[in-house]
Amino acid sequence: MRRLLAAGSALGLFAHNAFETRAGVGLVFEPFIGRRGAYAPWSLHRGLPMLDEAEGLSEAQLPAYNTVLWFWLVCSALSLPATNRPGTRRFAIAGLLNFPILLTSAQHHFRWAREQAELDPERWSPALRE
Repeated sequence: MRRLLAAGSALGLFAHNAFETRAGVGLVFEPFIGRRGAYAPWSLHRGLPMLDEAEGLSEAQLPAYNTVLWFWLVCSALSLPATNRPGTRRFAIAGLLNFPILLTSAQHHFRWAREQAELDPERWSPALRE
């Protein structure tokens, strides 16, 4: 079961990055390594938080994107206690403390992505040019 959850977490990461790349909204840290206030309103849907707007994705893309995010979240959350010994769980908590750094990076990413969408509109989501 541990390996299955870890594999699901890795698959969720891959699906998330593939979805964003295919949608033309770029990847985390892309402004720094290349490839060619993240703003994400949300609301509750049947008691679960779902993104209503995110990263320049269209309304039609959001249901699939939310599914990818929930799959990734559930597999990752379940894999933490299943794959880590009690003494090593502190490293998972340390990873969670990186949230402010990742939020700052995401805000920078979207400023950069909007600039790139103006320069090369064919390769980027039209929502980034609005």
